[in-house]
Amino acid sequence: MEMMKNQLDSTEDSTEHLSATIQDRDLDVWTKHQCSVSCDGLCNAAEPVKCGGWAMMTRAVVAQPDKCGFKCHLLEKYLRCGQYNWPINCLISEWSGWPKCTAECEGGLKSHTRATSG
Repeated sequence: MEMMKNQLDSTEDSTEHLSATIQDRDLDVWTKHQCSVSCDGLCNAAEPVKCGGWAMMTRAVVAQPDKCGFKCHLLEKYLRCGQYNWPINCLISEWSGWPKCTAECEGGLKSHTRATSG
């Protein structure tokens, strides 16, 4: 009977967890690494994802999650880069808005654009 009482009092293996004590994975800011190409002067403006290179972005784990904490955080991703050989002193528009990501977690894609003249 005493053993049963101790099991009922224990919350160590419980599926309940107080939300104030949950530790999610905490991450540092994204760091962009060098592009795999300097520029692609032959890039077709109508199909920018078919040319240029890739730049890896990484972020470090600041705090590990506990067993109830959120773990689904991407630690590295890749961005398109070096697609255009930009003219010197050109005029560049503001960035377009960001669309919804293609995935809820782990590796979706988003892109936005801006125009040049000059």
